[in-house]
Parts: sequence; C-alpha cells; structure tokens
Amino acid sequence: MSNELICSYTAGATLYACVRASAGNAGKVWNETDDTWDNWADADLAKYKITMTENGTNGRCYIGSFPVSITTQGHYFMQVFDSDDDEVAKDGWIDWSGVEEYFIPLRHPIR
Repeated sequence: MSNELICSYTAGATLYACVRASAGNAGKVWNETDDTWDNWADADLAKYKITMTENGTNGRCYIGSFPVSITTQGHYFMQVFDSDDDEVAKDGWIDWSGVEEYFIPLRHPIR
C-alpha cells in the first residue's frame, strides 16, 4: 500500500513522519533503515524519517506511506515533524492490519 499518511499543513513546508509503537513496544520509534523498533536517539533521527510530500503546488496536503515492513497488526501513533525546527507539527493514530490500513484511515485524524 502507499499514501496512508495524510495531513494538512502550511504550503511549501518540508515534513517527515515517524511511527511510534503502542502495546508491546510502546513508545518506541520505527527505524526505517534497520526495519526494527528503537528507543528514540536524536543521533539516529535520519533512520526514523518517513518523507511526506506536498500533493500539488500550494495544496497544503502532505502524503506519505506507512512502512510496509511493519507486519504486525496494531494501533500506531504517528508524529509529523516540520524539518525547519524538528518540532511536532501534527500527530494522530493509524490502525494497521499488518498489510494495509483498515476501518477508517487515521481513525483519530492528524491534527
């Protein structure tokens, strides 16, 4: 699947997302490079980033893809960061079947 992560934000920004685990790995962040759950380390930030791309010019809609290497069904917390200051710009939840999102995409929409 692709483009499961969607949020609105100021046009022209550079955004990235990070996936946080709930349940068994609660609070850990998904390491895109090593395909594993990690305890957050600022030095490894580049390994956690999921690119969010603006959809069109001045569309204020950014999209990204949930990591397909996460094959465990679950309720995952998403954080979207603005690259200018690495501060959380939006956050929300996604329900993942292990293959694709299910029920309502981003059950608690990114705010």
